[in-house]
Amino acid sequence: MWDFYDRPHIVDALRALQSGDLDGERAGGRGGRGGGCRRGLNGWLLRLESREDAPGAGMETRLYVLSCTWQEGIRTHELEYAFRLNLPSVPPGPLTDPVVVAGDTRVDLDGDASATAAMGSFLHITIPDNVVSYALAGQGADGGSTGQGGESLSSGGGGSIGVRLEYLGGRAPGASSDQTQHYTLTYTWADGTTESRAFTLYAYTPRPEWDDEGLRIRYPGDTEWTELDTLIPVPAEWAGQDLAGRDEAESLEGLLSGTGGMSDGLNGWFVFAIGHGVGGADTYVYRTRDGGRTWQETGRPDLARMMWYPSYTYFIDSYTGFLGQSYFNDAPIFRTTDGGLTWEEITLPLAGEWELSSMCASGSDVLMLLTGYSSNSLSNAVLYSGDRGETWERLALPADASGWQTDAVRLLGELPENGIALYGLNPKATGLDGLLVAWDGVLACFPSLSYDTGPQAVPAQLALGDYDGDGADELAAMLCTGTGTGVNVWSLYVFEQDGRALTLGGMLDADDVAAAELGLPAGRYVGSQVYFGTEGDGLRIFLGVTDDRGLNDIGELTGAVRYDGQTLSLNPAELTYQEIA
Repeated sequence: MWDFYDRPHIVDALRALQSGDLDGERAGGRGGRGGGCRRGLNGWLLRLESREDAPGAGMETRLYVLSCTWQEGIRTHELEYAFRLNLPSVPPGPLTDPVVVAGDTRVDLDGDASATAAMGSFLHITIPDNVVSYALAGQGADGGSTGQGGESLSSGGGGSIGVRLEYLGGRAPGASSDQTQHYTLTYTWADGTTESRAFTLYAYTPRPEWDDEGLRIRYPGDTEWTELDTLIPVPAEWAGQDLAGRDEAESLEGLLSGTGGMSDGLNGWFVFAIGHGVGGADTYVYRTRDGGRTWQETGRPDLARMMWYPSYTYFIDSYTGFLGQSYFNDAPIFRTTDGGLTWEEITLPLAGEWELSSMCASGSDVLMLLTGYSSNSLSNAVLYSGDRGETWERLALPADASGWQTDAVRLLGELPENGIALYGLNPKATGLDGLLVAWDGVLACFPSLSYDTGPQAVPAQLALGDYDGDGADELAAMLCTGTGTGVNVWSLYVFEQDGRALTLGGMLDADDVAAAELGLPAGRYVGSQVYFGTEGDGLRIFLGVTDDRGLNDIGELTGAVRYDGQTLSLNPAELTYQEIA
């Protein structure tokens, strides 16, 4: 026998649990017993019940207790399980409107109702009382659909239904796993009249975060990092071998080094190698289908060609990925089109020996960045594929800013004496956006960074300085992101370089500035003039200020931009405002 009851007074209930008292009567009384739940196909359905003191809006936390009794021979066992649920608050009395919850967010059905929820979470709908039948239809952006319906879920009318949010329709390789979904709930009252309510959901796939070294993962909603080597099991071929204890381990804890990442919120890969002498390493490929929580060993490239450590792994989607090796014996690059089960070596339109350093992609457009080694010097190459890596062409890194509208790669700015150049990708030529940064032979791609791609090109401003005071220089790049009549908007990017890798240390754009509390006088706001500069090892900002009339340049706000090695920020106390007469 199973029985649900809830504790309406959450404070008292929690106090009772802490004291070990599970008696509901002493915790403030039981509610929702009996008619509040009914047997389902795979368990129990818990109907949403109102409380007398419920506000009728938003969400509330309830503590529920599952009471269990079963017979084992002559013995009778009784247990109670307590758990909390975040539920919509419903007013006392008959339920006359449906209650819709997407994930843990209540959907306001007044007007153009919309909400955001994670793929895999549940869409919960409580049907109004005295409804005898219902129908729920969902439509995805690409034409896919889902639906369900039937009679009311309780003898008194009404009831609750739950739908797990999934991608509606077939998803092409490389397509986003996020989707806008449109739902219509139609229900029939006991008197034969019908009513429909429509709402829209943006369903997204939660994406875990990887640390800079790619050895730790942090799941959506978590504050702590999880070490990747505690999750990945040891290779299957280690079983039965004498590996100084490694064969007895269950995970790679303490042994992990390699490269990996996620193609979307659920699918990801990790490649690691264990060296066995000069020029030799055993390489293993793992993948995850649940956002990095579990990992499974999969196929790997031809071991006769996998002779050194992996340098870079990049997957366009859950099917197509690339694997490069650190520089050794011409460092071959491999490609998979079946999710890592099989791999083939790709042929590059390059002479000499190159190492894969980074990649980026958008749909079928793929960009590959490589570093070449010859005579103790470094060189860079950029390869472009418009067919997901089937064929490749080399793109030139321009030495000047000519051909602004036609070149696939544009020179935006340079510091030749420091071996620094900043390039912008031409989306009309490659289908890709973003920046390429070259610094002392290291080339890196930053596809999420933007610049003004219009015909009126404004050169970028570059400067080296120790902006965070750590004793090493950083690169400050100031790029125009918007121009026009009365508009001059720039973004500030700071890059770090450690001799092998380039990383984005911090960024600040017009949206960040407009949202900041800058201590401006009442009625004064950041206008359409935002630009940056440097002063020795310091960064500075210059802002045009407007008023409620929208007049530009009625004032100017200037001051320091602080960089702490991770973020760029503004301190109102370090900013000076001057009214312009």
